[in-house]
Amino acid sequence: MNITKVIILVLCTLGISVTAQDDNQESFRLIQEGDYLYRRALYDQALMKYNDAILISPNSASYYAKRAEALARLERFTEARQDYSKSLEISPLSDIYYDRRASLKYLEQDYFGAIADLKSAYDITKDIEYLDKSAKIQIDAGMYEKAIQYYEDLDSNHNDPILLCKEVFALMASDDLNKAKDLLEQYAHKFENKFIIQDIKGVIALLSEQPQEALSYFNKAININPFFAITYFNRAEAYLLLNQRDSAIADLEYAFLLDQSLMSAKFKKAVLLKQTGQFERADAYYKEILDQKNEVYPAIFNRGLTRKMLGDINGALAYYDEYIRAHPKDPKVFLMRGNSNLLFGHYDEAINDYNSALFINSDYHEALFNKGIAQLLKFQNNRACNNFRTAESYGSTKATEFINQFCNEP
Repeated sequence: MNITKVIILVLCTLGISVTAQDDNQESFRLIQEGDYLYRRALYDQALMKYNDAILISPNSASYYAKRAEALARLERFTEARQDYSKSLEISPLSDIYYDRRASLKYLEQDYFGAIADLKSAYDITKDIEYLDKSAKIQIDAGMYEKAIQYYEDLDSNHNDPILLCKEVFALMASDDLNKAKDLLEQYAHKFENKFIIQDIKGVIALLSEQPQEALSYFNKAININPFFAITYFNRAEAYLLLNQRDSAIADLEYAFLLDQSLMSAKFKKAVLLKQTGQFERADAYYKEILDQKNEVYPAIFNRGLTRKMLGDINGALAYYDEYIRAHPKDPKVFLMRGNSNLLFGHYDEAINDYNSALFINSDYHEALFNKGIAQLLKFQNNRACNNFRTAESYGSTKATEFINQFCNEP
């Protein structure tokens, strides 16, 4: 070969190599910048960095996966799922990508698709955790028999207290409380010293409307293991049914102290304070929950309620607006914002809110009834009566009273 051609060929090869190396460095730099932004919850900005990195390096499975995570945080689930599919095209033996795509399919209520992806993840790793996740999805999807059979096959002699508990929970989810109780009674003697068994006995007693019996089981569970937050949370439910609110509040506080991630305990305590008219203390708790920077949107919603109770209607409306931005498909918050607008005399805004609630849930009789009230205050009696009658057909007894008072011809 001519020496000149050899030199040219070598130079071209080196040039391609250097260009590829530069591209890799640039895409990696963009990914690092995206990761920095992602960790700071700047998902839109992280997404742009990931987009740029993928344009430079379109054959990296991990880059698509990172972009999928940012898309998921932005609740763009379909696009995120498509990116995980691309990751799997490039790296078909990644159980992690199957697992993450399964989570997205679950959010989109594609339960069969999620179960199929978890099966693929299991086939790759033989990690039983994926089958366990699949069983949980089967329970959520109402496929109780399959989930129960899975737990039965896994431990037919019921020698594992955790698997026994999971099978009992599957039976409880299927509304077969008697069978759940029978199964637990049949095998619980093996694990009387296990706090989780006593806790589940208490839960079954609660569901059977036997709060005093439930309380005794929760006490036993706490004697065995005084550091399991969920048991205190459950015992608070028993105290509530026994009208021992102070004890319930104390248990909820202790549950949160044991497990700071158990925001539901602090949230429930705030609800109890609100229900007992302690609005200032409830408001302080909701503020504390929100200051944790956790996305506890029920706290936003309920702080709106407490602000209303304290006469701060503008404050209530602001919290409802914030909640709606996060949960635009929750009819209850549109109802509550409508009620606040109604109190303010903003009848048109209230009617719009009730219409939004009804768009989400067409047989929401509270929204229909309150819409009728707003129309009545606008002297739109015919429209109001039509809504009262529709609300009555959905079971509103208040609507019947208003029909009798305002809608029946003399």
